[in-house]
Amino acid sequence: MHSAAADRMPIKPLIPLCLAAFAGFLNLFGMNPFFVDIAQDTGSTVSLVGYSSTAALLMTALAGAIIGPIAHRVGTRRTLVVGIVIAAVGAAATALAMTYGGLILGRLLAGVGGSVTGGVTIGMAALIYEGRQRQRALALVTSSMAMAVVVGIFLMTTMAEPWGWRGAFLILGAALLFTAALNQFMLDRDEQAEEKPAASGFRTLIDAYRPIVSHKPLQRLLASCMMPPAVINGATAYVGAFMLTQHDVSLRMVGLIFTAIGATYVVGNLLAGNLRGWQPHVVFSAGVFLMGLFWFAGYLAPAPPLLVAVLFSLATLAGGVCWVVLLSMVADRTPANVGTAMVLTSSLHSLGAAGGIALSAGLLGVSGYWAIGAGVFAVAIIAAGLGWVGPPVKRPEEAGHRVAARQRLARQE
Repeated sequence: MHSAAADRMPIKPLIPLCLAAFAGFLNLFGMNPFFVDIAQDTGSTVSLVGYSSTAALLMTALAGAIIGPIAHRVGTRRTLVVGIVIAAVGAAATALAMTYGGLILGRLLAGVGGSVTGGVTIGMAALIYEGRQRQRALALVTSSMAMAVVVGIFLMTTMAEPWGWRGAFLILGAALLFTAALNQFMLDRDEQAEEKPAASGFRTLIDAYRPIVSHKPLQRLLASCMMPPAVINGATAYVGAFMLTQHDVSLRMVGLIFTAIGATYVVGNLLAGNLRGWQPHVVFSAGVFLMGLFWFAGYLAPAPPLLVAVLFSLATLAGGVCWVVLLSMVADRTPANVGTAMVLTSSLHSLGAAGGIALSAGLLGVSGYWAIGAGVFAVAIIAAGLGWVGPPVKRPEEAGHRVAARQRLARQE
């Protein structure tokens, strides 16, 4: 009977976590369809509006490096709720921005909130669940972020038809506040908040990361955390321009391709949560290699547009699998402070995404579209080598949190 209970996966904690991941990710990327309108309304240019999105990603990476230790000290639920509220304020500030300076402020706040909704959510999933349940939980939280691209952007454009982009962001801000309330009432109270003293400055930050960055297999995994997002974001950033200029497809076709590659990424996330009998490092290394190969083939091969779209979709399918497996590998091999480590992976994800877009822009300017495929393939090969690590280690310092989490899950069943 105990074994049967252990096999069941309580979903109550996942409901608010997945909603927070979805809304927070949408807050970061929901501006993309409105660049022209936002530029006109704020007196800026489309390129400057694009830079505001880059600033949000960089803020996500920077804030995430600090948020992890804070969450470990003061409690993950408390940090998550405050972060969602900050994201809501960022959405509202974006909606009310009359100048480019106001837009930057809103985007920076969205970046701070995104470091929490993207990092603390997966950190809590890694703390609450173990084993296969953890991998499935990470898959669901991660796929919720991807669904923000597949479904969320469509919702934003639908809301913008009657109320404009400002109205869409105001509604998103209200939805984020509702999500914060759900996380406050549906997640259990932080037990570690009473057990640990308040943060004490820079030394506390260093102490939180010391057991993570000093672990050699984990160093390789953390380095590889920047590479799958660099490959995916670097390649997808120019998919639209590539298909329009090199294959002469319609704008509607481009929209369908983006829907397909977003949907296959979600499918990859969910597939990774149900893998059995496969060594994680083999799955990750093979998946990231195939992802790079498919992107390279799509950008290089003189193939019909439909076949190119299939190659791009296969690339994001492999990317969805390998990212969830990589998160699970980091959680399984972290010797201490697993929640902090998972928030760090989110920061590295944002940093890698920004770096991948910059790399592709440089390669495109120098050598053309084929160089984008070659560049991301090279990054994928490096990631495949870094991700080939040994078996996980035990985490005695996390045992207390694990026992408490399992007891809370047992009460929720």
